[in-house]
Amino acid sequence: MNMAGLNRMLRAEKGSKNMIHPKGFKPIYYYNLSNKAMHSYYLTMNEVSLMMWTYFGYTGLITPWHDDLDSEKIFNFQQRSIIQLIKVLKDNDISLETYCILVCIISSYDFYERPALLFGQRHHWSWIKKLRKYAGSSELVDIVAKFVKRFIELQVEHKGKAFVKAGSIVDMDTDGKRKAFVTYNKIVDRIRQLAAVGVDNIDWLESKFEKCVDFKPDQDVYIKTIVNHNGLDPDVQSVKAKVNDPWREIRKFFGLSNSCEFPDGCIPKGWVPSRDDFEDIQKIVRIKGDGFYYYADGTQRRGKRHYAQNTYLGIQCNPNNFKDYKDDWYKRTMLTTKPTWEEYRDFAIHPGMWDENGDSTNGKIKSVKWRKGK
Repeated sequence: MNMAGLNRMLRAEKGSKNMIHPKGFKPIYYYNLSNKAMHSYYLTMNEVSLMMWTYFGYTGLITPWHDDLDSEKIFNFQQRSIIQLIKVLKDNDISLETYCILVCIISSYDFYERPALLFGQRHHWSWIKKLRKYAGSSELVDIVAKFVKRFIELQVEHKGKAFVKAGSIVDMDTDGKRKAFVTYNKIVDRIRQLAAVGVDNIDWLESKFEKCVDFKPDQDVYIKTIVNHNGLDPDVQSVKAKVNDPWREIRKFFGLSNSCEFPDGCIPKGWVPSRDDFEDIQKIVRIKGDGFYYYADGTQRRGKRHYAQNTYLGIQCNPNNFKDYKDDWYKRTMLTTKPTWEEYRDFAIHPGMWDENGDSTNGKIKSVKWRKGK
């Protein structure tokens, strides 16, 4: 931001005790206005601003405050508004990060020009206080923010960017006189209902989002479609079953759909699809223990795996030992090396071919040199 921009911001701060005389006093940010608390507030607001700006695909429209080389100076310049906001949040027991997430979601790109414009809207303060009162606890408001954040992450995964209209969140309150975060209130209701039947709200959200995508794959999924009761609500028992699915961590690791099957109870250690199939990984319906995977139309492909130079050195990976292997899963060197003796002994896809010394047990295949364990 240039000096002309700073002067415009200065004129906007009417009534401030720290106003600068136009004939040469140093700009306000040269004074020692920052402390550990203000720096912490800056980091939180900068992080959320950057995150939401990226999620909504606003890059290139304007230069947002968080991208300015002097972003913290700009922040400190507007600290009068920031301090007022912090007081409102503290008086109402509301997390700053939660507030920032809930407000950024309904803010258009031009509000990102400076922090006071993005976070300092007085009507937002009024709406967040109403939401806090409706939720009854700061913890529940935090859960709402996590729910909405996960929703826009799912939008990004589906369409490449998030899309939420302010009008889909803000509406007239029940009294019909003032506006409020009406959809956030509905999310509070949903979270309470799901908790009452023992269902995690994020698991439920992901299940319903997936059903929406399956119903109309080429269309956007809207927040109201998720929150409102309709025919796309997932069955509670199916959501619970998803939580108890032993393959859940592996599905998430690869981005596989919940319908993908593992008929052999394992996949090869280091399995990945063919390079051309990474974008279609959610369409895979079955992965076998030998690394072959299948699509709904019957198409069969062979994936890559660790220790790929020898057909008989494949190692079984299942939900029980995946945690031991996932850190090295994408290491290219694992494609051409050998397993440890312990790996082969305990989880070989083709057991009994070699002994502890790496010698062939039938004398018909070459000896191997086991990799040393960590």
